[in-house]
Amino acid sequence: MASGRPEGVYAGYHVCTDSGTPSEQWHWKGYYSNQRQKIRWIRECAKGYILQVGVLFHRASGEKLCIRQVLQANVMREVHDVILGGRGVGVGKTAVVVAARYYWPRQTDAVAEWVAGCDICHQVKHKNARPYEFLQALPIPTDWAERVNIDFITNLPAGEGGYNAVATIIDPLTKGARRVPVKEAELIAETFAEAFIAGFVRN
Repeated sequence: MASGRPEGVYAGYHVCTDSGTPSEQWHWKGYYSNQRQKIRWIRECAKGYILQVGVLFHRASGEKLCIRQVLQANVMREVHDVILGGRGVGVGKTAVVVAARYYWPRQTDAVAEWVAGCDICHQVKHKNARPYEFLQALPIPTDWAERVNIDFITNLPAGEGGYNAVATIIDPLTKGARRVPVKEAELIAETFAEAFIAGFVRN
């Protein structure tokens, strides 16, 4: 079969007749089927959009302006740096302002990626907590053991009796320190109270 088409193309085509005269009308069945499916898919997707004077709007989002991928960075820069000031503005505020005006798929992910690359946001962090009070010094104790400071040193090699931790107990008034051996696995309120009385109070 003579034809100007490259070898290996015939497998996807078939020969038919036109008005009784044999002729080669080539139709690549797989390509034709995929094209029809693609057209149907495009028509279904197009129902969710409105085209007005060359500008595309998204129906489901309230007819918001659709932004092409090449312009999305410009939109986020405008919102984040100009409208919101860009002084440590987080993902949430930026995404809300962008979503109120514009639409494109996976918009929140794009905003999060943009904000993650903002140097100012990394340098400036807003404090959401209430203002801290001034530090207040602890009152100076007037008697021995009126107040004690306790610190634990754990993950030590087990010694005689299976003790593998040390409780350091310091009296702030006299600066005296006692070191009481304890077992880390048994370091609960009741057992430590017994060790505290035996190692600090009675000594």
